Amino acid sequence: MLLVVPGVASAGRAKLTASNIAAVRPAACIVFTHKRCGEDPALDAILDAGDASNAALISNRCEVVRAANGPRPGYVYHLKRLLPSFVDALAFSHVFVLLDDVRIAPAGPADVARFVRVADANGLSVATPKVLGSIRHVMRKSLDCRVGRLVSRIEIFAVLFTPPAYRCWFELIDPATNGVGWGYEKLLEPYCGQWSRPDTFRIGIVSSLQVEHIGKALNRSQVSTYNYADGYAGEHAAVAELKARGLPHSWHTGTARNYGCLNYTESKNASGAEPAAK
Repeated sequence: MLLVVPGVASAGRAKLTASNIAAVRPAACIVFTHKRCGEDPALDAILDAGDASNAALISNRCEVVRAANGPRPGYVYHLKRLLPSFVDALAFSHVFVLLDDVRIAPAGPADVARFVRVADANGLSVATPKVLGSIRHVMRKSLDCRVGRLVSRIEIFAVLFTPPAYRCWFELIDPATNGVGWGYEKLLEPYCGQWSRPDTFRIGIVSSLQVEHIGKALNRSQVSTYNYADGYAGEHAAVAELKARGLPHSWHTGTARNYGCLNYTESKNASGAEPAAK
């Protein structure tokens, strides 16, 4: 798995990122920053020197790419630097995109390996954990599903892509119109379902792993990377551009849907242990 953090904005968020990297334990990771080296000494210190709670440095675990995105930063700018051909060439099994204001497993240990196994067993092209603090109804609504739900829409906080799904996502996002990235979650299923095959593109919420969106708490004392006006303007610009290319009206006006429950039975190897993650 390749873990990608598409933009770290402050020292506090870098500390959270270091904790998340330790929880995920990816085969490889790339951490982008919203600031150049030297612009935020506190951020540089966490990335390169660590602190008492994060002894293992982010720069020792991950490729750190310091890149400023101008006056209106957003995660889309950074993801556009991660080419699908790079993912394919290094044969990563998945791309896990994790924002810098999301905490992995706030209530206990993180079993990311099981999360991946559940996603693979259900043929999910795109999977997300259960997100605490989400504002979207589809992310909060719970059918009587123990393992998780097959859905039409998620929020972009902690998202696991298969390589083909990441390639489609890469083609959809466009920093020229929507660098902040708002609204792309509404377009993901219809765009990629028609770009590939509707019967094979599947999105799911896997309940075995929880994450928490804590952006508002971080922003009380730290800089926010964008404002709501930027978010709404970017979403409207992206929709307008896609409509000019023939975007069906229903693609961005349809409501989020639950399609049903995911299923999973953990297999065990000869020793009785659960299989290791890829």
